[in-house]
Amino acid sequence: MNRRTASYAATFLVGISIVALDAQTIDPPKPKFEVTSVKRRAEPIFSPGNNRNFGGIFVRESTTLERLILYAFDLRDYQLVGGPNWVRSPVLFEIAASAGRDVPQAELRLMVQSMLEDRFKLVAHHEDREMSIYDLVLARSDGRLGPSLTRKLDDDCTKRSPASAVLPFRTVGANGCGRVAGIANVARSLMRAPVVDKTGLVGTYEYAMFYSTGSTDGQPVDPNLTEFRTALQEQLGLKLESSRGLVDVLIVDSVEQPTDN
Repeated sequence: MNRRTASYAATFLVGISIVALDAQTIDPPKPKFEVTSVKRRAEPIFSPGNNRNFGGIFVRESTTLERLILYAFDLRDYQLVGGPNWVRSPVLFEIAASAGRDVPQAELRLMVQSMLEDRFKLVAHHEDREMSIYDLVLARSDGRLGPSLTRKLDDDCTKRSPASAVLPFRTVGANGCGRVAGIANVARSLMRAPVVDKTGLVGTYEYAMFYSTGSTDGQPVDPNLTEFRTALQEQLGLKLESSRGLVDVLIVDSVEQPTDN
């Protein structure tokens, strides 16, 4: 083999390597359900016990497309952007799908993504957007915690103190045992925004707090009930500080209402 032939051969092999590398970067097709039923539902059904998303089975008796997307992509509601009004309400759907085998939760979510793409013609993309976020921090400069947040020295959540508070009308409670990140998750759901645990508290904590569910302009509807952020500070000794940050969001580019099968 002369020098020119060797050069051509080397170039050819490099080309093959690049093609092979490109082929490796192509995402594999998403798994799909073996059987899928999608129907419009005229009236809501309040039977959450019949909903399933385990063992290769996915059932939703009365759901919005928004809730389907949030489950499929493992998102919070504030992470879903765009789409027509019917995505969130009031159009309801009844979903029954089976993978034909037991699959892990991550694969089941991918199957729901495939169903959304096939039946709802969902086209969406991820994007980082700046939005309001909250930092969960200690409320007191001396680091003292509230009366309803207790460090468990034995880290044993099977030995929990009984909840003694009585729930007033239109009041809900949040109680648990574990890392303080669990309290951040409660705040995230109520504030409908990202909440980052910056308390610096480590170990296992037991907490129980009670607060009002209704509010107008940040004030409780009933002045005798406590708003969540006030309860957080008074009962747990924690508070939320507003901040800004980049948040991963899913933007709905296009979607269609499916036909019943």
